[in-house]
Amino acid sequence: MIAPSRVLEVQNLSLAYGRHLAVESASFHLDAAECVCMVGRNGSGKSTLFKGILGLVPPRSGNVLLHVGHGGVAFVPQMHPGEEDFPASAWEVVIAGCQGRNGFFPLYSERDRQAARRSLEAMGVMELAGRGIGELSGGQRRRALLARALCRDPSLLLMDEPCAGLDQDSAGQLLRIVDDLRRERNMAVLMSSHDLEAVSMSASRVIVMDRRIAFDGPVATWVDHLGKGGI
Repeated sequence: MIAPSRVLEVQNLSLAYGRHLAVESASFHLDAAECVCMVGRNGSGKSTLFKGILGLVPPRSGNVLLHVGHGGVAFVPQMHPGEEDFPASAWEVVIAGCQGRNGFFPLYSERDRQAARRSLEAMGVMELAGRGIGELSGGQRRRALLARALCRDPSLLLMDEPCAGLDQDSAGQLLRIVDDLRRERNMAVLMSSHDLEAVSMSASRVIVMDRRIAFDGPVATWVDHLGKGGI
């Protein structure tokens, strides 16, 4: 029987690129308002698993059950060099998160504009809406991308390395905002990170990826394993 608060179930999922098996037999679940952090070395399958959840990589075997539907999921991807040169304002980037909710005409409704304003305000960057996305600091750009995701009022938020490239203060501020929104909105959060402090600050549970799931349990247990030279 499915728990009433269950948001996501990944069941024995394997994902591949051609003959290369990137994720093998992964199984885990995520409940409403839960924050889970996925860790692992580069190439361990974290980003591929996110793509599998989003339906961007078809499963070789297994299932992804989104109990909130694809419309209830929002994704904040990694930032890559050169993206700051994208010729758009912060407002244009954020409201683009509403695309597809009303068909093509009108492109944006008043409801969309209100959602974009609420998201910018929630992320504390409303005053930057008119500035070019490339004019913002790394932390401000990350907040704008998160505001774009929040426009859809998701039940499940996926974040791929949200703190990469940010200084400690900016990363901490971002994670505190996400944590407040998670509690207020009863929103489940699944993020990947290489930052031990970010994991400890935000997550109650850790999933360690090494193509397979090598560990899935409380943060304190994982930190204890690390201290003893384990996973």
